[in-house]
Amino acid sequence: MPMEEESSMLSSTSVAPVDMDTPVIPDSADFDLATMQSVVDISAQRAASTSDPQSTLDAADLYTFSPETPMLDSAFGDEEDELIGEAPGPNATEREQIEWKRRQNTLAARKSRKHKSEHQQDLENQVEDLKVEVEKWKTRSQTLEQILRSHGVPFFSLGEGNHSPSW
Repeated sequence: MPMEEESSMLSSTSVAPVDMDTPVIPDSADFDLATMQSVVDISAQRAASTSDPQSTLDAADLYTFSPETPMLDSAFGDEEDELIGEAPGPNATEREQIEWKRRQNTLAARKSRKHKSEHQQDLENQVEDLKVEVEKWKTRSQTLEQILRSHGVPFFSLGEGNHSPSW
């Protein structure tokens, strides 16, 4: 492919350029890749839809968090949180859209963690129940083997690696 065609293909498929001063990874520990992706997407859409050079978010705007939407929530918060806020309207600012998306993501993550924890607890309970049942059946088997031995009845034992008849 000639260099001119390749160059035109790249420019037609690429998104709006990102300012060189924009950090790639935020300085704060409160970094969420999914939210970051949405910030970049919204910023790129806004830049593509307008010719205003100031239309993109400043680097500081990308990584500032309002006190109303803390990044680190408890794993299992109140269910009331799900009722807070509606989807931003078509005239919402980028910040409102980002905060709403972040809030939705936080609620979804909280719900997922709760479901995972409940499922893991169910599995652990099942394992404990099965261990008790295995011990019960081992005891029952050993008791029946003792009865057979005491009566002199030959039997085939599968326990403890002994795979030969008892006679």
